[in-house]
Amino acid sequence: MEDCTSWTPANTVLKAGRELSSWFFKRPSTQRRPSLFSLCTSPREPELYDTDSPMDLDIPKQPLHINDLPPEILEEIFTAYLNSSDPDDSFAQCEGARYRVSSHLDSSSNPVPLGQVCSTWRVLTQALPVLWRRISVYCPQPQDTPLFALWLERSGEMRIDLTLVDSSTFTEDSTTTIREIFRLALTHSHRWNTVTFDLTTDMGDLLAFEPLPPTPSLYSFDIQVGQWSERSLQLLLNLLYSSPSLRRVSYSMTSSNTIISAISQTPGQHFHNITHLKMGFITGEGLFHLLGRYTSLISLSFRTAIPPVRQKLITLPTLRFLYIDHGDDIIPLLDSLHLPSLTHLTLPNGVVSEFSPKLQTNDGWDALCGLLDRSAVKLKDFTFNASGVDENMLVQALSSPLLDSLESLNIKSMVTDPLITALTLPRRTGNYGAVGLLPKLQSLELRKCSSSDGCLSELIISREATLRNVKVGLQGSQGFDRDLALRMPGVQILF
Repeated sequence: MEDCTSWTPANTVLKAGRELSSWFFKRPSTQRRPSLFSLCTSPREPELYDTDSPMDLDIPKQPLHINDLPPEILEEIFTAYLNSSDPDDSFAQCEGARYRVSSHLDSSSNPVPLGQVCSTWRVLTQALPVLWRRISVYCPQPQDTPLFALWLERSGEMRIDLTLVDSSTFTEDSTTTIREIFRLALTHSHRWNTVTFDLTTDMGDLLAFEPLPPTPSLYSFDIQVGQWSERSLQLLLNLLYSSPSLRRVSYSMTSSNTIISAISQTPGQHFHNITHLKMGFITGEGLFHLLGRYTSLISLSFRTAIPPVRQKLITLPTLRFLYIDHGDDIIPLLDSLHLPSLTHLTLPNGVVSEFSPKLQTNDGWDALCGLLDRSAVKLKDFTFNASGVDENMLVQALSSPLLDSLESLNIKSMVTDPLITALTLPRRTGNYGAVGLLPKLQSLELRKCSSSDGCLSELIISREATLRNVKVGLQGSQGFDRDLALRMPGVQILF
């Protein structure tokens, strides 16, 4: 199948690139170079050589043309290019199929231009399905459909990573185009590995047939559907959850009420396979309802703006990573969980919201310690925000023996001398297993630190036997000459 018209090599930049390539990578001479073996075994006339000086073989050095590299090396080069990202690419300001259909949304990287550099590259790119296994479509136009079809064809039987994003601004052309692309994608559902659908256009009618297309290889999906009906969402989930290989699920910002209702009606034969779940905003009651279905989770991430009502104890026996972004009191949630495998906990808003009336009390920390004690876990990584919390209370909370197992601590809010001093080990016990606050700490990140000059340096030096990584953002009008002068491996101090 020929390349679509959007990719004709009439582009001035491509022509210049070819000329520069031919000039820079000149082909070597066809004259054979003498081998090292022949040079070493040929008869030597003693009078022609000075035994006290090294022999000058005078072998001519010729530049190597890039096409003389083995195909395996070129494949690695092409793959690295396609996996690269360009943060300067702005989809809102870019035009052309190169920016609407690419290997991933963070870049305009595309295997089609590679095949237009020369005939050798064209043959190679068409013979390597791995270069076409990632497809991202962003707000397509009608002329992009042939390119998408070409991409699917050249990916062969590879498992594909597919991303489809449409525009929130409806036009007849845009709606028709994204529907046609979605229809084409459905014909290859048996090859889906990961899919990301950020679609405003309702595709329910394209899914309303029996039997559903198979998705045996689907490992991960991320969906954000803005104006889909509940029935359409139900059909999509039936398709996605039919995969026995499914392990990762993300609902992004999809309405929690719609999701909960749709999941409730989704056949549950593969729910026990899900290991990673990421939710958008969800009510506390809705969260408890979902956790009853996902019993094998390793990682759970969600946002909640409505405080949950305390429920009977819910056990997630394999959960290791927990991320809770909340806008209110999560104490009832912490009181309702039993997590015997928890090792990593992230609370970007702390254990209580800054709008909570319980902010200045120990209730939030008591609830967290209750969770750790009840679960009998040894937490290794803790990221949290303590904005507005009295620092002496924070020191007291971190002094709990339940946190002695911590190896990584990341505090997103401002810290000052009281916490820095508390984390500093006495000089006589500055070794692994020392008695003190968080004795096993190996990684420390303080996003905002306003301490006396030298206080931070003393903390780092006191833990030099165990501390491997330190990242601190110093803030304040005073100087930090002593702290900024500290030079140790793994220590990054920013001002």
